[in-house]
Amino acid sequence: MKFKHLNTTLGAAMIALAAAIAVSQSTPNTANSALGTWELVSHDFDGQAAPVTQREVKILSPGHFIWVIYDKDTMKTVGAGIGTWTLSGDAYTEHVEFIDIEGAQGMNGADFKLTLTVTGDTLTLSGSLGTTKMKEAWKRLK
Repeated sequence: MKFKHLNTTLGAAMIALAAAIAVSQSTPNTANSALGTWELVSHDFDGQAAPVTQREVKILSPGHFIWVIYDKDTMKTVGAGIGTWTLSGDAYTEHVEFIDIEGAQGMNGADFKLTLTVTGDTLTLSGSLGTTKMKEAWKRLK
């Protein structure tokens, strides 16, 4: 009789564990799911795909970000930026403290409100930068 009770308890525990895993995978928009090192794999502006010709890497640590763009052939930095970020649901706000990329110096001190989703190893940011609609897809680096 004790084995039957043990099997029932073990079965219930396995179902609870499976449910917890399913819930954690179905609610991907947590700050913890966004933490990590990401590489840009695609981006578009106003619905037009833009080629990814340089390597862009973004690191999201608790409350802070840094990203760098560099030319893979010359191994020279093309742009970089740092700042802070917050996430509430899927509402991602990035505050640019410093940016160094040609033509973007006016973004220093600006806040950008975007939508963030994380599905598996893909982080997607979408929204508007001024009047330009943008969407970026990032893959988690291992």
